[in-house]
Amino acid sequence: MARLLVLLAAFLACLHAASFLDSGPIDDDFIVYRYARSLIEGDGLVYNTGERFEGFTVPLWLFWIAGGLRLGLDPVAVSQTTSILGAGLAVLLIGLAWARRFPGSTLPAPAWIVAVTPAFAFHGAAGLGTTLLAALLCTWLVLYEAAERRGRTAWGAGLALALACLLRQECALFAVPFLVFEARRGRSVAALPAFVVLVGWTAFRLVYFGRLLPTTYDVKKLPLLVDLAYGARYLGVATITTGVGLYALGATSVLHPRVGARSALFAALTGALAHLAYVVYVGGDFVLFARFFVPVLPIFVYLACVGLRTLLPRALAVGALVVALAAPQWTQLDLASESRAYTRASHDFNEKRWIALGHLFQDELAQETTLALSPIGAIGWYSRLRVIDILGLTNASAIGIEPNLESTRMKGHHRSNASFVLDALPDVVLLGNGVRDPATGRPSVSAWERELVMHPRFQNGYIQMMLPVPEGDPVDVFVRKGTQPPRNAVPR
Repeated sequence: MARLLVLLAAFLACLHAASFLDSGPIDDDFIVYRYARSLIEGDGLVYNTGERFEGFTVPLWLFWIAGGLRLGLDPVAVSQTTSILGAGLAVLLIGLAWARRFPGSTLPAPAWIVAVTPAFAFHGAAGLGTTLLAALLCTWLVLYEAAERRGRTAWGAGLALALACLLRQECALFAVPFLVFEARRGRSVAALPAFVVLVGWTAFRLVYFGRLLPTTYDVKKLPLLVDLAYGARYLGVATITTGVGLYALGATSVLHPRVGARSALFAALTGALAHLAYVVYVGGDFVLFARFFVPVLPIFVYLACVGLRTLLPRALAVGALVVALAAPQWTQLDLASESRAYTRASHDFNEKRWIALGHLFQDELAQETTLALSPIGAIGWYSRLRVIDILGLTNASAIGIEPNLESTRMKGHHRSNASFVLDALPDVVLLGNGVRDPATGRPSVSAWERELVMHPRFQNGYIQMMLPVPEGDPVDVFVRKGTQPPRNAVPR
């Protein structure tokens, strides 16, 4: 019966994730698609041909998407199918871990809690390998526990963690305690694959991109105290929408002697808490639904439930689990900005608009056109044009630039370099994410684009034109004087 309920929870997790299909993928996923396409077309790991900048942080996800492209598959379908299955696999694994630890339990509580959490389900459609990473970390923990019970070397766990480290390098925060605790068992060799991956990718980055850290570090890193303030707020909002802070607190209960936890649970707790602290340190993220905490959410839930089941009287434990099952549904309310309605509206307003503009620019602009803009994902993917990223994710514009902390509160949007953008001589500039200010009818200008707009070279060198968009509002573009405008554009 318990295993059947685990399977049902995994199936529910997949259905729940699929219910968010019309809310994703997010624009950053399309950036990965473009890198993947460049790779299989022989241009290398680049966004623009000949420009080596690591504007991605998910190498394994990129390679997976590239494999799908090589087979002729739609990257959106590959991304969302993999993410949905990743959500289901993560739930399945923690459910099986629970069933093995408590064979008399009829309700696999951690599996059901994660399965009904909307934030976790949302990332099953958003892409970027978020739920796949959760599944890999759960695989590591389950195989680690199994090897520990049998007194064997945790080779399978080590390989799963190596894949997790290739997906996102901050999984080193799990590799270190894994090494330490396995060294105590005399089996530290199991952690070797993870460190081979970490060292290998870092060496490759240094040789290929010429940098020790990805370009995203320069774009997003702020002064320490500023980032800590951002990170604390991010943790607070994430706790409201996912319960991660409470689950992390509950997870520490496995340290109690009555729980009888061994190396696997201690390593998982250490890694997950270190990951939580790291997310706070870097200031969190701007993507909805606690993206940086979702990969460790199943582990925190599992550990909290293990401690709860062991330490509390049965009646209190059941009551607490019922509350835990119901609490994630609070985020369905339209009172929260991260509600289901908001994610759909946001996707319609942003990604669907950018997809339409990407197709439009491919049709309207000559292939040699250079386009400067901020939302470089879907527009860059579908247009195939050379893109100058105003925010500096895929170029050197953000390197050494002081953040403008007054311009915006959106993480990763504090740096822009107008001189760099204009020096690149973009033929067309798109401002304000391609939408108009509804109050004035004029092109919107994002906070980080104001310096560009006010620059004399922009004001004197570009003319505003309007371009019709099929089945959508017209888009305003700024065309450099003396260059070929879009075919159907008219002066505005």
